[in-house]
Amino acid sequence: MTQEIKLKSIGRYSIEYGTIAGIAGIVWGLILFYLDIHHQNSTLSTLVGSVIGISVLTYGLLAFRKEYGFLKTGQCVKIRLGVGVVSGILGSIYFLVLINWIDPDFTEKTIDHAMDVYAQKNPNASQEQLDRVRIGQEYGRKPLFATASFLIVTVIFYFLIGLIGSIFFKKSES
Repeated sequence: MTQEIKLKSIGRYSIEYGTIAGIAGIVWGLILFYLDIHHQNSTLSTLVGSVIGISVLTYGLLAFRKEYGFLKTGQCVKIRLGVGVVSGILGSIYFLVLINWIDPDFTEKTIDHAMDVYAQKNPNASQEQLDRVRIGQEYGRKPLFATASFLIVTVIFYFLIGLIGSIFFKKSES
């Protein structure tokens, strides 16, 4: 198989499994929305989202290895980064749709929840400290900043998980 076909195959797997991971993440986000807990950023919801991503990436790497009989570390890197980019783009689009049309109050709900959690953990915080924390929360929740952050974190997450996965899934050409 030529290098060009291998790159096309890697791209196909990246797009296919990135789309699956992105759609699965969107479905998870919609479940959280319908349960009205999408603004709480709980450990459980983050863990479930991570398991979804890890599962799809693992399945994609194994499918590539099964089809071609081998999986080199470089191919793992390309597939995992591609999956992360595609999934991150889909997740970012969902986030923008969420905050602009599905739940326009999302940002305010998220900030209010974060402030409640901060106030509970820091009962002696002064009003000045609370105001500074709120300003930081408001800045971090701006759509462009939040979307860019989400995309970057998603790509880094898939890269790290894929790096760990490549240790277990790589298989040399026979």
